[in-house]
Amino acid sequence: MIKSSLIEPDGGVLVDLMVPENERESKVLEAKSLPNVKLTKVDYEWVHVIGEGWASPLKGFMRENEYLQSLHFNSLRLNDGSFVNMSLPIVLSIDDETKERIGSSSNVGLIGPDGDIVGILRRLVFLTLALILWLINLFFLVF
Repeated sequence: MIKSSLIEPDGGVLVDLMVPENERESKVLEAKSLPNVKLTKVDYEWVHVIGEGWASPLKGFMRENEYLQSLHFNSLRLNDGSFVNMSLPIVLSIDDETKERIGSSSNVGLIGPDGDIVGILRRLVFLTLALILWLINLFFLVF
């Protein structure tokens, strides 16, 4: 075991989503076979932040539960009951046209601003603005 005096990553484990070199070709081919989402420069930077573990313990863009915790508590509650500071929601917004193109696919290829494949987003979850506003209001009413 390697020991260092560095600060432990949030959640205790560094999330590293970078694809090993020997798997990249197959992942790029898979991503090309999926519906795709063209990332803005800002979205692309968030993919970079998540992929290299700077947003540990996130393993992708936030889901509904993580999003609401981040908005209301400025933190995420982990499975072990501990909390991690996470005051900024990290989500991927798409327009209606992109959502229609994705259809019922649960996975999409992520295309960077320069047109290169940069990743695969799996197990998509769509939240509409109306649902988010309803959930926020419900959240305030319950608590």
